[in-house]
Amino acid sequence: MTDKELEQKAIKLMNLFFSFLDDSEIEKFWEKEFEIDPEVTSELTESGEYLLAAIKKWLKDNVTTDINKHYPLGWMVDDGEIKVWSLVTGEKFPKNHAIHKSERNFIEEQITKYLTLSGQIEC
Repeated sequence: MTDKELEQKAIKLMNLFFSFLDDSEIEKFWEKEFEIDPEVTSELTESGEYLLAAIKKWLKDNVTTDINKHYPLGWMVDDGEIKVWSLVTGEKFPKNHAIHKSERNFIEEQITKYLTLSGQIEC
């Protein structure tokens, strides 16, 4: 299998994997910066190591870069609905957007706990 074929296989594998997760689950991969079990990685073949490297690169290029470029966020309750937007780009995020969905619990907690109807979220 060529390097390009391995890279394409890694991309397909990650797309399949992420199709089973919601967006808030994806962020959990970045909380611990890929703590890989040494017992597992020591058994990888050269192709397996390349595949793991391709997956890491894909995650870094397609998950964190895309999400983090929008932070900090602004939010407010308007006509009973939570509105979320990027304070950097000005982009408004609909309810079904990954960022809106991933921050919704935090925003609802702020509303309930502090009785506030607007705020900012740092990355």
